[in-house]
Amino acid sequence: VIHQNKKKGKTPAPAVEFTRRLPKITSVLKGSEATFTVTLPQENAEVTWYRNKTKLCQSERYRISVDGATRTLVIKESQLDDADKYICKLGKLQTSSTLVVEDSEFLVAATIAEDPGPSSAS
Repeated sequence: VIHQNKKKGKTPAPAVEFTRRLPKITSVLKGSEATFTVTLPQENAEVTWYRNKTKLCQSERYRISVDGATRTLVIKESQLDDADKYICKLGKLQTSSTLVVEDSEFLVAATIAEDPGPSSAS
């Protein structure tokens, strides 16, 4: 009987890293689209999107697209309760961004308060 010391299993895949990762924080106005984009070194690499630990799939709320080496998740008409951590996983690697949804009423009020009014240029 001949014994071989070779380990059974798959040959490890070459290490793949994100070319462009997600920002730490993504901030959008309530009602607008929130867009998360990553770029990969290989066009055929597959990623999986998550909201915390919940896997996201294409739906009326979420649009997931592939364009060459770019992968994008869009949350349509972001609401305050969409604020959360969004994760893109590439094999064992991941990148994440915390979504902050701003209520437009507060931003409009702040903008009006800071507006110096019409200039008095003659």
